[in-house]
Amino acid sequence: MTPRRIYLALSLGLMSACATGSSGGGTNAGTSGGTASDAALSGDRWHAIEIDGRPAATFGPTQVPWVSFESGHVTGFAGCNQFNGPYTRKGATLTFGALAMTRMACADQAINAQESAFAAALHDTDHFVISADTLTLMRANTRRARLVR
Repeated sequence: MTPRRIYLALSLGLMSACATGSSGGGTNAGTSGGTASDAALSGDRWHAIEIDGRPAATFGPTQVPWVSFESGHVTGFAGCNQFNGPYTRKGATLTFGALAMTRMACADQAINAQESAFAAALHDTDHFVISADTLTLMRANTRRARLVR
């Protein structure tokens, strides 16, 4: 196993161990309150244009990182591997639970690096901002990723 694969495996393990759920009441904010609460996020794929302050590299039309939200469940593509799992939204608060990711080998080192950064950005997200067609994933005052419809 290459060092990058080990890092990715460890990252996924950490994401599983640090899965966030809603506190109090045990309801999932992503699914409670009807579809109006998720209308701003759901419907389309959000394609990454920036990850950790760097433009998202595209490695062909099928290798653009993206996410799609639907009723408390997120699916996406990180650049080489697909992922899915739960998310919780309450107002502008957004957290991702344990994300399952495929383990396809990425031959390109740049794709590997960007995929790891994208997975880390999702894991670290604690809130979001939507302005026009741009979704910004935030951790405190730090912009982790920007995506467009």
